[in-house]
Amino acid sequence: MNVETLRHFLLWCTVINYAFLLLWVALSLQGHGWMHRLYGRLFHLSAEQFDAINFAGIILYKLGIVLFNLAPLISLYPSKSQKIALQHDYRQAGHPSLARKPGYAGPGIHGLDGPTRTASRRAVRRERAENSGNR
Repeated sequence: MNVETLRHFLLWCTVINYAFLLLWVALSLQGHGWMHRLYGRLFHLSAEQFDAINFAGIILYKLGIVLFNLAPLISLYPSKSQKIALQHDYRQAGHPSLARKPGYAGPGIHGLDGPTRTASRRAVRRERAENSGNR
């Protein structure tokens, strides 16, 4: 699993979990009476106990979303300065993901990249061919 897939997965997990959280809060606010009648009878809860348990559940669920979905998602998005540093490091190492980009063929001769490197190689080949022909 690559980083992009993980980012996409965590993003959708966060969205879906927040949708469930909002549904829970809406049901708690709008459907308080019938929810208390249903669960109060099943578990013999007073209105205050039901409200406290419901509020604690909402808080714990929200904390779980933040800890297990949102925090890892945010940590997978590097800052702008980190992106620049990573691109520089990859180019220095001749990273294959950058080599696939059009016009970039890995680290170049004397720090030259991409089309400049190709042009430099052609010039070197031409010069060698001319020098070998003069011998």
